[in-house]
Amino acid sequence: MPRSSRLSSLIGLSSLGAATVAAYAFFVRPWHLRWGATPEEAESWLPGDDLTPNPKLHATHAVTIHAPASEVWAWLVQIGQGRGGFYSYTWIENLLGLDIRTAQRVRPELQHLHAADAIPLSPDGSAALPVDIVQPQRTLVLHGESLRPKGIAVLQAGAYSNLTWSFHLRPIDDQTTRLIERLRADWHHTWWRTLLIRAYLEPGTFIMQRRMLLGIKERAERAWAERQRSGAHSPTLLDTVLPDYEFRDIVTELIHASPQAIFSAMREVAHAEKPLAQALAELRRLPARLAGTADGNGAPLDPFIAIMLNGPQHNTVLAEAPDREIVFGAIGTLHDWFDQHVVQPLTLEEFIAFNQPNYEKLAISLRIEPGTQPGQHRLVLEHRTHALDAESGRRFAAYWLGARPTGMLVAKELLTVIKQRAEGTSQR
Repeated sequence: MPRSSRLSSLIGLSSLGAATVAAYAFFVRPWHLRWGATPEEAESWLPGDDLTPNPKLHATHAVTIHAPASEVWAWLVQIGQGRGGFYSYTWIENLLGLDIRTAQRVRPELQHLHAADAIPLSPDGSAALPVDIVQPQRTLVLHGESLRPKGIAVLQAGAYSNLTWSFHLRPIDDQTTRLIERLRADWHHTWWRTLLIRAYLEPGTFIMQRRMLLGIKERAERAWAERQRSGAHSPTLLDTVLPDYEFRDIVTELIHASPQAIFSAMREVAHAEKPLAQALAELRRLPARLAGTADGNGAPLDPFIAIMLNGPQHNTVLAEAPDREIVFGAIGTLHDWFDQHVVQPLTLEEFIAFNQPNYEKLAISLRIEPGTQPGQHRLVLEHRTHALDAESGRRFAAYWLGARPTGMLVAKELLTVIKQRAEGTSQR
């Protein structure tokens, strides 16, 4: 290539590079530093700003969530590694070795956060952000500074750093919330460190923070919509018993009867009234019979509740609200067609604390929710299964493929029989 051509190419590449840098500096960077935020939100003072008074990085992002502030707060307050995760790109976080598991449900045990607590960022606890301000359903401020005795520098080890990461809920009305997220950072200036942060940290954190806001929005809106449809405006007992799970099914039946009549019918239903369940139960027990590990499955006239408690799975009543909800639970190698090795008996405390590999936890809720018409109620049967390690999760997934279709049929048959009994009682 002639010298003049090489020179022209270099000039062209330099011009392209300069144009790219200019476009990022004057258009892309200002956009991502205030993505989703109004000018007023981006420029206004927010609680926690004074903790990093002279930031070299100031970013404000916001999103509108169609759910009350209380619903949004429930997801926000449980963030952290080993907690609810960060609702962002988990595959990127785990490529960095952070071992993040993002929650799909609100976890009651993570709903209490206080100033001086710390939000873990890494599995070994070497990186975390101290909690500085907590105003429930309104403000959460995390602040780490290398000069503070309890502060943890997250921008640059061994050099001065000061980071404030804050979240602010602003109700628009009783069913809509504005979530504002702000990042302010200061650090010991060297040209290479500042260039590294500007070129990689700023756009990288924006990508993850944007996904986090959208992740909270998706979860809060979905949970709120589910409660609106069902009329359930408070967590269920099942949420307390088994908030984390990988497998779930739910069957419902609208019944024109009182909650008392529905629960009474539920307790009176006999095994003989569910012929499909009887046949499928015998079929399910065939492998265990052949292996010599099968337990009795109850007599035809035994009540459904007695079968639940004394049958092969030996379920335990873990929680109960009279005429509203009852939760049964069991622990075992539930993926094993031949021997489910059920752990019994269990209290609620033992059920929650149990954490041995190769086992699964099963929780079944039967509960009453408001119907769509006067005098009508919805009977809900929901069951959740949580695998206690990755291997049991893989095994249960294979078991689930075979057991799930018949399980849904059995659940639907049970609710239909309860409906017939309850409505028949109400009409007499």
